[in-house]
Amino acid sequence: MREDVASLTAHNTSLETTQNVARRLGRSVRTIERWVRAGILPLPMQVNGRNLHRAGVMPKADEPRSGVTQRNAQRRPGNAAATETQ
Repeated sequence: MREDVASLTAHNTSLETTQNVARRLGRSVRTIERWVRAGILPLPMQVNGRNLHRAGVMPKADEPRSGVTQRNAQRRPGNAAATETQ
């Protein structure tokens, strides 16, 4: 494990804790953990039992609206998307 940390330092890569990521993104630690499980954020590295993310990690952008979300939008009364498609 020391080689991993040394190689990261050699490449000048900064790491930040899950708490710092949560604070920077204005979310809870629990939300960051859910986002990692959902694939929205990349997996953190484990160093000395701590989850460390690459500094500046950002959530992936949402995918374009799928047909499912468009259908759900059409079902909501008063939704602009529903009135455009009718």
